[in-house]
Amino acid sequence: MFRKAFPGIPIVITKHETAEMVKYFTNCFLATKVTFANEMYQICEAANIDYDKVVEYFLYDNRIGRSHLSVPGPDGDLGFGGHCFPKDLAAMIYFAEGKDLEPRLLEQVEGSNERFRTNKDWERMTGRAVSSD
Repeated sequence: MFRKAFPGIPIVITKHETAEMVKYFTNCFLATKVTFANEMYQICEAANIDYDKVVEYFLYDNRIGRSHLSVPGPDGDLGFGGHCFPKDLAAMIYFAEGKDLEPRLLEQVEGSNERFRTNKDWERMTGRAVSSD
């Protein structure tokens, strides 16, 4: 099933804790990238600078990945929504706090998204891995 969905991606055997952390790592990083793009968009707007041109030139640096830089996002709203990013970000904050850590960057990403996002669709989602409690 995964070989068809993700051709060319290696399939590895690992502990479930490692696999879970990879998913959280990926989603928290991409949520952070969306938040960074939204903050840079606001700065560009306030300074009357063309955000799309800034991103175009920014992507000349081959260390930067193209994904998750569109503002507004694919749903026409600022920030991120959906099932995974808000849920996984909250889970990682909770996990870190349970280890007596202070995940300040992740908390800032969550707070920024609360400010940016008008459609907090994850608050209405039930089923899948989202609790209705």
